[in-house]
Amino acid sequence: MAAAEGAVEMREIAKAGLIGDRADGALCQPWIAQHAMGALETLVEQELRERRSLALEQHLHVARGDVMACREAGARDVQGTTIWVDSADPVFFETDTTYRKAMLEEVAADDERVAKPLSRTFIPSQLADNPYLAATGYRAQLQSLPEPLRTQLLTGDFLAGRQDNERQVIPTAWIEAAMARWKANPPQTQMTAMGVDVAQGGDDQTVIAVRYGGWYDYLVKKPGAECRDANAVAAAIIAKRRDWCPVVIDLGGGFGGDALGALSRQGIPCTGYLGLRPSNAKTREGRLGFFNKRAEDWWKFREELDPHQQFGSPISLPPDPQLKSELASPRWELTPTRGIKIELKAEIKKRLGRSTDCADAVVMALNEGAASAAKERRRIENFWGNERQERAILGHDEQKRRMGWGGVGR
Repeated sequence: MAAAEGAVEMREIAKAGLIGDRADGALCQPWIAQHAMGALETLVEQELRERRSLALEQHLHVARGDVMACREAGARDVQGTTIWVDSADPVFFETDTTYRKAMLEEVAADDERVAKPLSRTFIPSQLADNPYLAATGYRAQLQSLPEPLRTQLLTGDFLAGRQDNERQVIPTAWIEAAMARWKANPPQTQMTAMGVDVAQGGDDQTVIAVRYGGWYDYLVKKPGAECRDANAVAAAIIAKRRDWCPVVIDLGGGFGGDALGALSRQGIPCTGYLGLRPSNAKTREGRLGFFNKRAEDWWKFREELDPHQQFGSPISLPPDPQLKSELASPRWELTPTRGIKIELKAEIKKRLGRSTDCADAVVMALNEGAASAAKERRRIENFWGNERQERAILGHDEQKRRMGWGGVGR
């Protein structure tokens, strides 16, 4: 068993009860949900359904310790109730659920309402400590899990990622690492794509995210009052745009359509983004699909930020507290039939207090921006290819005319 760096409370996992005669012995039973794998149920689905139970059953050993004390009601009407107290001092139960510190005379009188709390902890262990699981392909399945679940289950370190919600799409540490990699000067390459989240009026912002490969420039943020019409939004985009780069505009809020039309009339290649569109993509491991395009793009951004991939993450983000908090806000769930789903924007706004305008622009500029950039590159190549072909033919005809071939121009 691997040594534990720190004890972890088993508040929700195990029950402990006093032996009937209230001796110092304890009857500790693991309270672990059964989760036999169904024929069509993946390990990831099990993990999301019963994360804590699965972790304890396969990776933890239950042992007595001294972290928290608990007491079971024994023969009372409240069978199986675990009550947590602040110390190991004897307590006097006035009712089945209310208690106070027991007085010395009550303890000496062996009053049946006096209970001596017992304590327990669990000690994290590694997969290698379980020879039955270690000999299977379970390690490969664990390695395909997202962080921080992967580190927690592989190493038994359940303190990993504890500052983040377990359903957080992008770990905060990955965002911080991307901002730490950022340099003020852009790389020597062309502007790749622009992502634009439009707010025409109101309290939200119009945000323009620009990237050069994996390097993102400072975000352009315009208050809604400054972008009350499509022409104002289009002007802000044109002022920032370079190198014929394509523009991805969010149409989900109902404000982007006019700006898309204004840019298209200027001959600027644009793509309208609808996150509710269905997605046929898979995660990098090829195991899970996506509920819609928005879930795909957020997860692809997460994968690009993953520091554990070969050669590390290529993404560099400008130091921006607003962007950091917004990227770390969305949470995800695994649906039974349609794969990974990102929570609704309304739920995020309720928790965060604002819309994720900055994060949405940055995410759109990556995955959808790459697709738009590839489309525009093919269009340009086709244009110049046809132009070269047309000029070659015209040149040959002109040469024939001048030389009198084929009766042309005689």
